[in-house]
Amino acid sequence: MFSCRKTSPSLNSSNLSIPLGTITADVDGISTDFSTNSIADTATEFFDFWYNSFRISVIGYQPNSNNKIEIRLLKVPAQPISAGIYPDLDSLIPTYPYLFYTKNNFLYKNDGYDPYVSKIKIVSIDSTIKGVFSGGVIITEDSTNRQTISHNITNGKFYVTIQK
Repeated sequence: MFSCRKTSPSLNSSNLSIPLGTITADVDGISTDFSTNSIADTATEFFDFWYNSFRISVIGYQPNSNNKIEIRLLKVPAQPISAGIYPDLDSLIPTYPYLFYTKNNFLYKNDGYDPYVSKIKIVSIDSTIKGVFSGGVIITEDSTNRQTISHNITNGKFYVTIQK
């Protein structure tokens, strides 16, 4: 019998003084800037059977690169997302956090199983969105189907304008 202990990613928003248009995080311990073309957008989307969902995505790119981070919250049924802490995917609340990281054209994402979980904290949301995030992301198997490739994302911060 296997036992699985969840290790919840850390969120510290006590020092969140960053300029508008900023997304930063430590990827595998290396400070990384994703502030190029940083935005947030929203949509109401079909989710499952009889439900629509409300989605907000915070997206930014590394300078001179196609490497990208996306912090996404999905609320089911569709209703506005407010400031608060959103834990990993297996939570019982109807708002789900997702973390996507694209590096060298490979998409890494959280899958809800330790250590590939994510946590997002929205500090403020109006015409802008500000918050912190962290988590583990994974490609289940590489192109040879032999190994798991993952990244640990910590100390993430964002403050961007929400496009209308």
